Amino acid sequence: PLSAVNKARCHEFGQTVMAQAQALAKEFNESTRNILMQAGLLTVGGHSSGLANDYRCWHAAEYPKEAD
Repeated sequence: PLSAVNKARCHEFGQTVMAQAQALAKEFNESTRNILMQAGLLTVGGHSSGLANDYRCWHAAEYPKEAD
């Protein structure tokens, strides 16, 4: 676990990154989200997430098909 000092430094880093992303977003007339995504600092969830898919994955792992 991080110490309180290191947590504060991480928080400061996040604040700096967000401020720079917001400045670029304003300059490029883009969303902050798009800037963070292009910088590789934001992931976009794919179609793989969802309760139905989680259940299918769990079921397949718990009850594998028997080999012929």
